[in-house]
Amino acid sequence: MIKNRAFLFVVSSNFIHKLTENIYDLVLPLLILYFTNSPILMGVCYALGFLADFLAAYFGGAVIDSYNRKKVLIFISISQAFLISLIPIFHELQILTAPLVLFIAFFIDLLIAMYGLTDISIIPEIVKKSDLPSANSFSQIALSIATSIGPSIAGLSLTIFGLFNSLWFTFLGFLILIFSLKLINYSDKEITAAATPKEILRKSFEGLKYTLSIKVYKLLTLWNLFINLGLTGAVLMIMFKLKEELHITETQIGFIYTLSAAGGIISGVILPYVHRFFKSAHALFISSFMTALSLLILAHSDHWLIIGILNSILMGSIGLNSRLVSLLFQTHVPADYLGRVFSGSRLISTLLAPLSVLAAGYFSHKLGTLHVFQAGSFIIILTNIVFLFTSLRNEDWRLLKEESDIKNKKLV
Repeated sequence: MIKNRAFLFVVSSNFIHKLTENIYDLVLPLLILYFTNSPILMGVCYALGFLADFLAAYFGGAVIDSYNRKKVLIFISISQAFLISLIPIFHELQILTAPLVLFIAFFIDLLIAMYGLTDISIIPEIVKKSDLPSANSFSQIALSIATSIGPSIAGLSLTIFGLFNSLWFTFLGFLILIFSLKLINYSDKEITAAATPKEILRKSFEGLKYTLSIKVYKLLTLWNLFINLGLTGAVLMIMFKLKEELHITETQIGFIYTLSAAGGIISGVILPYVHRFFKSAHALFISSFMTALSLLILAHSDHWLIIGILNSILMGSIGLNSRLVSLLFQTHVPADYLGRVFSGSRLISTLLAPLSVLAAGYFSHKLGTLHVFQAGSFIIILTNIVFLFTSLRNEDWRLLKEESDIKNKKLV
């Protein structure tokens, strides 16, 4: 991997993108509060984020599969830089309003989701199949390091440059990202397929149909759907527990989330070994049970250091699961279907995420986070038990050939 320059530039670009995204993620809610001080509009902002993710998940894969992926990444980065620059410019012109911020934020969220799908789809084009576990390991480590140091850089930029001027720092990050992406050089084929709106719509449906037509993809996507139901809201309520229930200091919270990033780094380090020595489905179920156990113990924990360690295990197991699923698609899905399979799988597996967030927020406010974490842990454990009685428990995508190969031959 170290000798593969194209891959190193992809990983470094992903690292830069994540750092830049961290500043945006911190500034956006502050911008909404600056204009309105309204929690309702904060909710609208998050709802628009879910809508952007939904649109990217349904249509994004078809766009990614219709164009050269390096050029898609560059186009996304240029668009993000342009949109980010509009906020301080419009503020300086005194025409910036809360609805305009929400409008710009929606398209930025859409582009962020598209970038993630394109980034993970380009990896099989620049590394050998046998190197994919190591490639995903490097990617996970880079993302976790960026997640670890990103909030500190974001906070520092806000302190030095202020709310609006800090966005120029984000703009600079996207310019560096564009330069980094241009350095990616690999033997890619130029895609000349039609990309009209009608064709994109057709391809999107075709990709979703393909994802659900192969049994292991369908089972894994449905498994992920219910795992996310238990997980998404519970993870978001960790901050609520720390701030509102335990009144933990900001320094301690920073340490807790640094530990969580360390968990992601560890999961990246062990991924190639897990992939080598464990049956894929077994690794997935064990890691997911660890997720549930971490949530359950976290529900009854009050000491910040214990919560930090549990959060590290939680984020590490989540990262490991995500990369194991990515390995399945990267090694068995045809290149011209990969973007659509990633996006189709994400579309279905996150359908219940908004329900999870709303329910977690409501019950945390009414009953406290204890019951939210317990419920999330119970849903994950129950999901695993149910799917242990399906054929998913025997799957090993290190060896998986027959069904996906037969389907791919039909496509050809």
